[in-house]
Amino acid sequence: ASSRSLILFVSSISLNAKKQHIVIKNSSLGDKDQQVSISGGVLKGWKIHTSEGTRLGYPFNENDRLSNSHLTGCITFSDIELLETTISIGPSNCEDALHFVRVLGRNIKVLIQDARSDALDADFSNIFFSSLDIFRAGNDCIDMSSGTYLIQTAVLMQCGDKGISGGEKSKIKITNVSIDGSLLGIVSKDSSIVDVKKFSISNTPVCLAAYRKKKEFLGGTINFDQHKCVTKNLEINSYQQPGSYITKLQN
Repeated sequence: ASSRSLILFVSSISLNAKKQHIVIKNSSLGDKDQQVSISGGVLKGWKIHTSEGTRLGYPFNENDRLSNSHLTGCITFSDIELLETTISIGPSNCEDALHFVRVLGRNIKVLIQDARSDALDADFSNIFFSSLDIFRAGNDCIDMSSGTYLIQTAVLMQCGDKGISGGEKSKIKITNVSIDGSLLGIVSKDSSIVDVKKFSISNTPVCLAAYRKKKEFLGGTINFDQHKCVTKNLEINSYQQPGSYITKLQN
């Protein structure tokens, strides 16, 4: 980490600077929010993960997404540059298991399991993810807004709502994604563009959806190439609202 890096811990951690390794575990103060916020500076080559048996989170209020610490993420990165960083999060009870805000990231690997709501949320960021593996999320597996995002490979299983959601003028490019078990597979909304080279979606009522949700934006766009779509219960496999576009690229 650079000298400008600020790390605020609401949970307990074990940090090995020589090995560039951070292990996060629940704090002994059970009445405190169990969250971690890392901001400022540069992290390169670090591995960050929660220990076995740890469950990050805070008391959930359906009328307020924020915790007492004014964070939605169990682990939040903000105003930071991340390079060759690996992040692994076990069971969590936050609005977002992992939240990126104004992050510049390159070669980021993520593993998230058993997120209460969204697994990964990214806002106002520019990030290249080399791999994303997400297993069981109560809401979206991936929610990206107002930024530029590249995904090399992603495996998403059992997403309560959307597998991948792009919103608010986000630009997302995906090389290869597999989604199994979600309400919607890949979504582009509110002036966003999602380009997918290859996708395989199964056990999902709607594989692709493009639409406008917020009136201050236009519709969404999805461009795709190689694909496999196996819908659940033989329902429709795509939804395209007028003013939005889903386009199969020509070889």
